Amino acid sequence: MLISVIIPAYNASKTICATLDSLLGQTKSNFEVLIIDDGSIDNTYEVCATYTSEKKFRVIKQENKGVSAARNLGINNAKGDYILFMDADDFISKSAINEIYEHLEKNNSDIVFFNYYIKNNNEEMLVSNSGEIVKDEIIVNIMKGDVRGFVWNKVFRKSFIQKNNLFFSENLKYCEDEEFLLDSIWLSNKISYLNAHLYYYIQHENSFTNQKTNDFFNNKFLPYILSIEKKPYFKAYGKFLILKASRLRLYRFKTFGNYESELKKYIEDFSLSLFDGDFSFREKILYLVAMNDLLMRVYCSK
Repeated sequence: MLISVIIPAYNASKTICATLDSLLGQTKSNFEVLIIDDGSIDNTYEVCATYTSEKKFRVIKQENKGVSAARNLGINNAKGDYILFMDADDFISKSAINEIYEHLEKNNSDIVFFNYYIKNNNEEMLVSNSGEIVKDEIIVNIMKGDVRGFVWNKVFRKSFIQKNNLFFSENLKYCEDEEFLLDSIWLSNKISYLNAHLYYYIQHENSFTNQKTNDFFNNKFLPYILSIEKKPYFKAYGKFLILKASRLRLYRFKTFGNYESELKKYIEDFSLSLFDGDFSFREKILYLVAMNDLLMRVYCSK
Protein backbone atom coordinates (compact mmCIF):
# COMPACT_ATOMS: atom_id res chain seq x y z
CA MET A 1 0.00 0.00 0.00
CA LEU A 2 1.29 3.43 -0.96
CA ILE A 3 0.08 6.86 0.20
CA SER A 4 0.48 9.84 -2.14
CA VAL A 5 0.88 13.20 -0.41
CA ILE A 6 -0.21 16.05 -2.72
CA ILE A 7 0.99 19.59 -1.93
CA PRO A 8 -0.06 22.57 -4.11
CA ALA A 9 2.51 25.35 -3.80
CA TYR A 10 2.38 28.95 -4.99
CA ASN A 11 5.16 31.31 -3.89
CA ALA A 12 5.70 29.07 -0.89
CA SER A 13 9.49 29.15 -0.70
CA LYS A 14 9.46 30.63 2.82
CA THR A 15 7.10 28.06 4.34
CA ILE A 16 7.29 24.80 2.41
CA CYS A 17 10.54 23.56 3.95
CA ALA A 18 8.77 22.97 7.27
CA THR A 19 6.09 21.03 5.39
CA LEU A 20 8.60 18.86 3.52
CA ASP A 21 10.85 18.39 6.54
CA SER A 22 7.89 16.99 8.48
CA LEU A 23 7.52 14.41 5.71
CA LEU A 24 11.23 13.62 5.68
CA GLY A 25 11.03 12.88 9.38
CA GLN A 26 8.23 10.30 9.15
CA THR A 27 8.67 6.98 10.95
CA LYS A 28 7.03 5.18 7.99
CA SER A 29 8.76 5.42 4.61
CA ASN A 30 6.33 3.85 2.13
CA PHE A 31 4.80 7.03 0.70
CA GLU A 32 5.41 9.51 -2.11
CA VAL A 33 5.24 13.30 -2.14
CA LEU A 34 3.98 15.25 -5.15
CA ILE A 35 4.63 18.99 -4.99
CA ILE A 36 2.69 20.91 -7.63
CA ASP A 37 4.34 24.28 -8.27
CA ASP A 38 1.43 26.40 -9.46
CA GLY A 39 3.39 28.89 -11.55
CA SER A 40 5.29 30.42 -8.64
CA ILE A 41 7.25 33.60 -9.37
CA ASP A 42 9.62 33.15 -6.43
CA ASN A 43 12.09 30.28 -6.01
CA THR A 44 9.55 27.72 -4.79
CA TYR A 45 10.50 25.28 -7.55
CA GLU A 46 14.21 25.48 -6.77
CA VAL A 47 13.61 25.02 -3.03
CA CYS A 48 11.42 21.97 -3.63
CA ALA A 49 13.85 20.52 -6.17
CA THR A 50 16.47 20.19 -3.44
CA TYR A 51 14.27 17.52 -1.85
CA THR A 52 14.08 15.35 -4.97
CA SER A 53 17.32 13.60 -4.08
CA GLU A 54 14.90 11.56 -1.99
CA LYS A 55 13.23 9.35 -4.62
CA LYS A 56 9.85 9.64 -2.97
CA PHE A 57 9.72 13.43 -3.66
CA ARG A 58 8.60 14.75 -7.05
CA VAL A 59 8.05 18.34 -8.22
CA ILE A 60 5.67 19.08 -11.08
CA LYS A 61 5.51 22.58 -12.51
CA GLN A 62 2.42 24.04 -14.14
CA GLU A 63 1.40 27.53 -15.22
CA ASN A 64 -0.58 29.41 -12.60
CA LYS A 65 -4.08 27.90 -12.60
CA GLY A 66 -4.99 27.87 -8.93
CA VAL A 67 -5.05 25.39 -6.07
CA SER A 68 -7.84 23.24 -7.56
CA ALA A 69 -5.98 22.68 -10.83
CA ALA A 70 -2.83 21.88 -8.85
CA ARG A 71 -4.62 19.29 -6.73
CA ASN A 72 -6.25 17.77 -9.83
CA LEU A 73 -2.85 17.47 -11.50
CA GLY A 74 -1.56 15.79 -8.35
CA ILE A 75 -4.43 13.28 -8.39
CA ASN A 76 -3.75 12.44 -12.03
CA ASN A 77 -0.05 11.84 -11.32
CA ALA A 78 -0.38 10.05 -8.00
CA LYS A 79 0.80 6.44 -7.87
CA GLY A 80 -0.56 5.71 -4.42
CA ASP A 81 -3.56 3.73 -3.27
CA TYR A 82 -4.60 6.59 -0.97
CA ILE A 83 -4.23 10.35 -1.21
CA LEU A 84 -3.42 12.80 1.57
CA PHE A 85 -3.62 16.51 0.77
CA MET A 86 -1.41 19.05 2.52
CA ASP A 87 -1.02 22.83 2.26
CA ALA A 88 2.42 24.30 1.66
CA ASP A 89 2.64 26.06 5.03
CA ASP A 90 1.40 23.25 7.29
CA PHE A 91 3.07 20.14 8.66
CA ILE A 92 2.24 16.74 10.11
CA SER A 93 3.31 14.86 13.21
CA LYS A 94 6.29 12.50 12.99
CA SER A 95 4.10 9.40 13.30
CA ALA A 96 1.27 10.59 11.01
CA ILE A 97 1.95 8.36 8.00
CA ASN A 98 2.54 5.34 10.23
CA GLU A 99 -0.70 5.89 12.16
CA ILE A 100 -2.65 6.36 8.93
CA TYR A 101 -1.16 3.12 7.57
CA GLU A 102 -2.10 1.16 10.67
CA HIS A 103 -5.65 2.51 10.47
CA LEU A 104 -6.03 1.72 6.75
CA GLU A 105 -4.82 -1.84 7.29
CA LYS A 106 -7.72 -2.39 9.69
CA ASN A 107 -10.38 -0.29 7.91
CA ASN A 108 -11.32 -0.65 4.27
CA SER A 109 -12.46 2.98 3.96
CA ASP A 110 -13.13 5.37 1.09
CA ILE A 111 -12.39 8.32 3.39
CA VAL A 112 -10.60 8.55 6.72
CA PHE A 113 -11.06 11.56 9.02
CA PHE A 114 -8.45 12.43 11.63
CA ASN A 115 -7.93 15.27 14.12
CA TYR A 116 -5.69 18.32 13.82
CA TYR A 117 -4.18 21.31 15.58
CA ILE A 118 -4.67 24.97 14.70
CA LYS A 119 -1.49 26.96 15.30
CA ASN A 120 -1.81 30.75 15.48
CA ASN A 121 1.34 32.57 16.58
CA ASN A 122 2.35 30.76 19.78
CA GLU A 123 -1.09 29.35 20.51
CA GLU A 124 -2.13 25.81 19.67
CA MET A 125 -5.71 24.53 19.67
CA LEU A 126 -6.81 20.91 19.33
CA VAL A 127 -9.71 20.18 16.98
CA SER A 128 -11.34 16.77 17.31
CA ASN A 129 -14.27 14.94 15.82
CA SER A 130 -16.89 13.92 18.33
CA GLY A 131 -16.49 10.24 17.51
CA GLU A 132 -17.91 7.97 14.83
CA ILE A 133 -18.44 9.70 11.48
CA VAL A 134 -22.09 9.42 10.43
CA LYS A 135 -22.60 10.30 6.77
CA ASP A 136 -25.83 12.33 7.09
CA GLU A 137 -24.66 14.13 10.21
CA ILE A 138 -21.31 15.19 8.79
CA ILE A 139 -22.91 16.59 5.62
CA VAL A 140 -25.33 18.64 7.73
CA ASN A 141 -22.54 19.90 9.99
CA ILE A 142 -20.39 20.93 7.02
CA MET A 143 -23.36 22.69 5.41
CA LYS A 144 -24.07 24.54 8.66
CA GLY A 145 -20.46 25.53 9.11
CA ASP A 146 -20.10 23.61 12.37
CA VAL A 147 -17.43 21.44 10.71
CA ARG A 148 -14.91 23.02 8.35
CA GLY A 149 -14.77 21.55 4.86
CA PHE A 150 -11.00 21.07 4.71
CA VAL A 151 -9.52 18.17 2.75
CA TRP A 152 -6.15 18.05 4.51
CA ASN A 153 -7.29 16.19 7.64
CA LYS A 154 -8.69 13.36 5.56
CA VAL A 155 -7.31 10.49 3.48
CA PHE A 156 -9.08 9.48 0.26
CA ARG A 157 -8.89 6.17 -1.59
CA LYS A 158 -7.61 6.95 -5.08
CA SER A 159 -9.69 4.29 -6.85
CA PHE A 160 -12.79 5.78 -5.18
CA ILE A 161 -11.87 9.23 -6.52
CA GLN A 162 -11.30 7.88 -10.02
CA LYS A 163 -14.40 5.68 -10.08
CA ASN A 164 -16.64 8.63 -9.19
CA ASN A 165 -14.72 11.19 -11.29
CA LEU A 166 -14.16 13.35 -8.22
CA PHE A 167 -12.08 16.42 -8.95
CA PHE A 168 -11.80 19.95 -7.56
CA SER A 169 -13.82 22.61 -9.36
CA GLU A 170 -11.33 24.94 -11.06
CA ASN A 171 -13.98 27.65 -11.45
CA LEU A 172 -14.60 28.17 -7.74
CA LYS A 173 -12.48 30.62 -5.74
CA TYR A 174 -13.98 29.70 -2.39
CA CYS A 175 -14.99 26.38 -0.76
CA GLU A 176 -13.65 24.32 -3.66
CA ASP A 177 -12.27 21.89 -1.08
CA GLU A 178 -15.62 21.78 0.71
CA GLU A 179 -17.46 20.95 -2.52
CA PHE A 180 -15.00 18.11 -3.19
CA LEU A 181 -15.44 16.84 0.36
CA LEU A 182 -19.24 16.95 0.25
CA ASP A 183 -19.27 15.13 -3.08
CA SER A 184 -16.91 12.50 -1.68
CA ILE A 185 -18.92 11.95 1.49
CA TRP A 186 -22.17 11.66 -0.45
CA LEU A 187 -20.75 9.00 -2.77
CA SER A 188 -18.74 7.07 -0.19
CA ASN A 189 -19.60 3.60 1.04
CA LYS A 190 -17.47 3.68 4.18
CA ILE A 191 -16.01 6.55 6.22
CA SER A 192 -13.85 5.83 9.24
CA TYR A 193 -12.40 7.96 12.02
CA LEU A 194 -8.82 7.88 13.26
CA ASN A 195 -8.81 9.42 16.74
CA ALA A 196 -5.37 11.05 16.57
CA HIS A 197 -4.14 14.62 16.12
CA LEU A 198 -1.84 14.32 13.11
CA TYR A 199 -2.00 17.60 11.19
CA TYR A 200 -0.86 21.11 12.13
CA TYR A 201 -2.82 23.83 10.35
CA ILE A 202 -0.94 27.15 10.43
CA GLN A 203 -3.40 30.03 10.58
CA HIS A 204 -1.93 33.29 9.30
CA GLU A 205 -3.34 36.77 9.76
CA ASN A 206 -3.43 37.17 5.99
CA SER A 207 -5.02 33.77 5.37
CA PHE A 208 -8.03 33.72 3.08
CA THR A 209 -10.48 33.15 5.91
CA ASN A 210 -9.31 36.41 7.51
CA GLN A 211 -9.34 38.56 4.39
CA LYS A 212 -11.85 41.42 4.26
CA THR A 213 -12.73 41.57 0.58
CA ASN A 214 -15.78 43.52 -0.55
CA ASP A 215 -16.41 41.14 -3.46
CA PHE A 216 -16.51 38.09 -1.20
CA PHE A 217 -20.22 37.35 -1.44
CA ASN A 218 -20.93 38.01 -5.10
CA ASN A 219 -17.70 36.62 -6.53
CA LYS A 220 -16.77 33.90 -4.06
CA PHE A 221 -19.57 32.61 -1.82
CA LEU A 222 -22.48 32.84 -4.27
CA PRO A 223 -20.72 30.81 -7.00
CA TYR A 224 -20.19 28.12 -4.37
CA ILE A 225 -23.90 28.16 -3.47
CA LEU A 226 -24.90 27.96 -7.14
CA SER A 227 -22.57 25.00 -7.63
CA ILE A 228 -23.85 23.18 -4.55
CA GLU A 229 -27.47 23.74 -5.60
CA LYS A 230 -26.88 21.38 -8.54
CA LYS A 231 -25.73 18.53 -6.31
CA PRO A 232 -28.01 15.56 -5.48
CA TYR A 233 -27.60 16.09 -1.73
CA PHE A 234 -28.79 19.71 -1.87
CA LYS A 235 -32.45 18.72 -1.92
CA ALA A 236 -32.07 16.95 1.42
CA TYR A 237 -29.53 19.19 3.12
CA GLY A 238 -29.54 22.53 1.28
CA LYS A 239 -31.53 24.39 3.87
CA PHE A 240 -28.68 24.01 6.35
CA LEU A 241 -26.45 26.11 4.12
CA ILE A 242 -28.35 29.21 5.17
CA LEU A 243 -26.71 28.98 8.59
CA LYS A 244 -23.27 29.19 7.06
CA ALA A 245 -24.47 32.11 4.95
CA SER A 246 -25.90 33.75 8.06
CA ARG A 247 -22.68 33.35 10.04
CA LEU A 248 -20.63 34.74 7.18
CA ARG A 249 -23.03 37.61 6.72
CA LEU A 250 -22.78 38.58 10.38
CA TYR A 251 -18.99 38.48 10.26
CA ARG A 252 -18.64 40.34 6.98
CA PHE A 253 -21.30 42.94 7.79
CA LYS A 254 -19.60 43.82 11.04
CA THR A 255 -16.27 44.02 9.21
CA PHE A 256 -17.02 46.27 6.27
CA GLY A 257 -20.72 46.88 5.77
CA ASN A 258 -23.59 45.51 3.75
CA TYR A 259 -22.10 44.71 0.33
CA GLU A 260 -23.78 41.34 0.02
CA SER A 261 -27.22 42.18 -1.41
CA GLU A 262 -27.31 38.98 -3.45
CA LEU A 263 -26.61 36.86 -0.41
CA LYS A 264 -29.27 38.74 1.55
CA LYS A 265 -31.74 37.86 -1.19
CA TYR A 266 -30.65 34.22 -1.04
CA ILE A 267 -31.20 34.04 2.71
CA GLU A 268 -34.61 35.73 2.51
CA ASP A 269 -35.80 33.48 -0.33
CA PHE A 270 -34.72 30.37 1.57
CA SER A 271 -36.93 31.06 4.55
CA LEU A 272 -36.56 29.11 7.77
CA SER A 273 -39.60 28.21 9.84
CA LEU A 274 -39.39 28.83 13.58
CA PHE A 275 -41.13 25.47 13.94
CA ASP A 276 -38.53 23.57 11.96
CA GLY A 277 -37.27 20.86 14.29
CA ASP A 278 -33.98 20.44 12.42
CA PHE A 279 -32.67 23.74 13.76
CA SER A 280 -31.89 24.70 17.32
CA PHE A 281 -33.41 27.82 18.87
CA ARG A 282 -30.02 29.52 18.74
CA GLU A 283 -29.66 28.73 15.03
CA LYS A 284 -33.11 30.16 14.29
CA ILE A 285 -32.20 33.38 16.09
CA LEU A 286 -28.93 33.57 14.14
CA TYR A 287 -30.88 33.27 10.91
CA LEU A 288 -33.40 35.95 11.90
CA VAL A 289 -30.65 38.36 12.93
CA ALA A 290 -28.72 37.82 9.72
CA MET A 291 -31.70 38.44 7.44
CA ASN A 292 -33.01 41.54 9.23
CA ASP A 293 -31.22 44.76 8.30
CA LEU A 294 -32.47 46.69 11.32
CA LEU A 295 -31.25 44.11 13.81
CA MET A 296 -27.98 43.92 11.89
CA ARG A 297 -27.41 47.64 12.32
CA VAL A 298 -28.14 47.36 16.05
CA TYR A 299 -25.70 44.44 16.29
CA CYS A 300 -22.97 46.31 14.43
CA SER A 301 -23.35 49.45 16.52
CA LYS A 302 -22.49 47.62 19.75
